[in-house]
Amino acid sequence: LNRQKTASREVNPVYLAWKEKETSVKELESKIEIKKEDVKTASENADEAKRALEKAKSEQPEADKLQRLIDKIEEEEKKYQQRDELTGEIEKLRKAAEGFADEEKALEERDRALRNEITVLKETKEKLKEAPEKLAEVRSLGDNYKNLLDNIDSIINSRIPERVTRQKNLESKQKSYKEAFKLYEEANLERIKAERILDDCRAGILADGLEEGQKCPVCGSLHHPELAKITDEAISEEAFKTLKDKEDKLQSAKDNANIAAESAKTALMEYEDRLRVDILDCLDNKLLDAGNRSEKIDDLIKAIKETGDIVKDKIKENTIEQNDLEEKSKILKKAEKDLEDAQSAKTEALSRDREEFINRRQNTETEKAEKEAVLKTLENLSFGSWKMAKSERDKAMMKKKGILDQIENSDEANKRADNILVSEKAALCTLEESLNNDKIEEEDRRQKLKAKLDENKFESVENMLNFVLTEDEITEAEREINDYKQEVITNKKQLEDAEKDAEGREFTDVDSLRKKCEEQQVELTKKRDLVNSITNRLNGNKDKLEKISSKEAEMEKARKENGICTRLYNLVKGTTGNGKITLEQYIQAAGFDGIIAAANRRLLPMSDGQYELFRQEDSLGKKSNTFLDLEVLDNSTGHRRPVGNLSGGESFKASLSLALGLSDTVSQNLGGIQMDALFIDEGFGTLDRKSIESAMDILINLSGTSKLVGIISHREELMENIPQQIRVKKTKEGSQLIFETGL
Repeated sequence: LNRQKTASREVNPVYLAWKEKETSVKELESKIEIKKEDVKTASENADEAKRALEKAKSEQPEADKLQRLIDKIEEEEKKYQQRDELTGEIEKLRKAAEGFADEEKALEERDRALRNEITVLKETKEKLKEAPEKLAEVRSLGDNYKNLLDNIDSIINSRIPERVTRQKNLESKQKSYKEAFKLYEEANLERIKAERILDDCRAGILADGLEEGQKCPVCGSLHHPELAKITDEAISEEAFKTLKDKEDKLQSAKDNANIAAESAKTALMEYEDRLRVDILDCLDNKLLDAGNRSEKIDDLIKAIKETGDIVKDKIKENTIEQNDLEEKSKILKKAEKDLEDAQSAKTEALSRDREEFINRRQNTETEKAEKEAVLKTLENLSFGSWKMAKSERDKAMMKKKGILDQIENSDEANKRADNILVSEKAALCTLEESLNNDKIEEEDRRQKLKAKLDENKFESVENMLNFVLTEDEITEAEREINDYKQEVITNKKQLEDAEKDAEGREFTDVDSLRKKCEEQQVELTKKRDLVNSITNRLNGNKDKLEKISSKEAEMEKARKENGICTRLYNLVKGTTGNGKITLEQYIQAAGFDGIIAAANRRLLPMSDGQYELFRQEDSLGKKSNTFLDLEVLDNSTGHRRPVGNLSGGESFKASLSLALGLSDTVSQNLGGIQMDALFIDEGFGTLDRKSIESAMDILINLSGTSKLVGIISHREELMENIPQQIRVKKTKEGSQLIFETGL
């Protein structure tokens, strides 16, 4: 490994440096040979360029002669151009003079046509002057017809189909209510029958298994001459509870169906009232002939459809009349514009054109005479026209340019050839100098390599290269040597530890082991005795268990009797415990459900069908005072929430609905009691205009049923819509009452 390290790290780098320089010397020698050939070629090219330059310079006198011809033609250029321009201009002036007679005749014709046009436009303006005013009237009438038709179409295409949909919805809700009511009646009869049977069988249930000498659970007597019997049609408490739950569910479904049917009926009636008002507004339009008609909604629907066809015919007639008047108005507007243009712009243009024509004719004659005089002075020129002179000049310039370009190109080529020759010679000199330097350095590195080989006792370069390794290979070899040395040290240490551990060791004593076995046998015997004792106890306990089990049937019978008596006791007491409500609370909740159902008949139309009230049944058993808590169903979202989350206006609507529902329920359940008066103190301040209108509609309908409704409020909308009022006016002497009867 040491030999390999010396070869790889000391001798091999010197060898590589010498090898690199030897390669460089060979490359320079090759480049010098190539560069000598380049110098020879550059010298030959320079001689050829010099001969071409001398030949090109011999054409210089011809170029000077051509330049003199070019100068002469360019001196006469303006005279040629002036002669050609004068000839063309004189010809144009001659042709212009020939057309003056036709132009004068055309001006006279324009004058006659303009006078005729003005006369016709005046007649058209007078004839159509009333068309715009008439068009405005017809358009206004057409817009009114279209607005009326839009209202009619809205009623026919949207409102009437919506009424049909609401009618079908009402029929469906009524049908659902009848079906729910029928199912509830059947369940009610079945429950009543089962309850009667259960009451008849209670004595038999208590007497079942009662023996002479035992106390009666009802009267406490020990003597039982005639025990009550359970009939064949007896029913259990569980079966009766199932029937009761079924009846409650069907009653809830019936009540919900009734509320839905009442809501649909109220919504349909209110919708028909609004539809009737809208149809009458259309039929009573001043554009139509108002006649006697029925107030029935179906007759009004038929009438509005017929009216729609009439309005469509009116619109068609109006459109035809509008188109005719629009066309006449366009003709009138164009005639007015054309008349104004003819009387001003066209007349002025004709005058200007006539004056311009006279001036132009005089100027043309004068100009033609002047140009002909100048033309006579330009008759003696070298060529017949500037075109011929220019052609000769261009040929001379092209030939002269060819001679000069040839001289210039030859001169540049000669200079390039000389520069290339100088550059190639300099490069050759540089390469030869570099070669001499590299040879000296190569010989120096060769001597250093030989010294290294001798110093490290290598026979030759090949011998040294056999020992060269990479650094990774050297590192791996060092690692193997170190691992081997470490293993030797480890094994030596383990051997020393084993020898120390074996010092003083003795053989195992057999007698001692036999003694331990005997001790274990004694312990085993004790454990077996303990197992036998436990087994005997288990057998005794099994006998006791059998005796206890024999009493199980008697105990189960007593447990059932106790359960029946306990349920009877709780039933008589009016409470069932375990989070249930008392009988009194149940009756209150049932009555409250009726009030809520009546309140929803008011709240649904008052909130545009958005809100319904429900008793919060899932809170039973959580607190004793929560069985009358309310929650509201938002039909827009389908979710329920506590009534405490309602806004001020919504809370007022809910409170008003409950008050009206209480009044309706009391009147229905107690026929002799009538709620003749209802007073509402404030609350309207939290409502918007639409909500006020909905609440007022319900209160007005309520007041129409022989009920007195009093409202205490400061809202201007209520003051304007309620004719009978008692106003309180504050003065310095005290408050005064002002009565307004509305008459």
